Amino acid sequence: MGRNPWSARVPPDTLVADKEAKKVDEGVGRGPGGPPYHSESMTSQLSDPEHIAISKSKGIEIDWKDGHHSSYGVEYLRDWCPCATCAGTHGTTPRPKTMSAPAAPASPFKMFTAKQRMVEIEPVGSYALRIVWSDGHNTGIYSYDHLRHICPCPECRAKAAV
Repeated sequence: MGRNPWSARVPPDTLVADKEAKKVDEGVGRGPGGPPYHSESMTSQLSDPEHIAISKSKGIEIDWKDGHHSSYGVEYLRDWCPCATCAGTHGTTPRPKTMSAPAAPASPFKMFTAKQRMVEIEPVGSYALRIVWSDGHNTGIYSYDHLRHICPCPECRAKAAV
């Protein structure tokens, strides 16, 4: 039986990308030789992640400092890319969401379509993640505020519907 990619929890300042661990922002936000300083944070306490677990083929799981847990599948993250092109700003047509698209009638001659996956993921400062997708797209910066706002759990979806 394979190891569950979500079973390991990581320290707050570490991202886990598949089997590699990357240290995030080591030393950033520190005065010369001093303790961390906190200028005006770009994220609110509500959207500060405590633990982030990443599987490039399955998605991202985040434990938030307020105790909430979010689980984002790869297709869901790609659908909710916040970049200007995907969001349809500046008068462009938004990228259609694949997860909400109606299923096409079954065809015996369906062409193979590769599953979407994250090729690379890296922190952007201490407020976001940048994802490079297998379709070549790489301009979406997923702020922690954005990720918390698009949380797909039933509790958050119910709050968003109100």
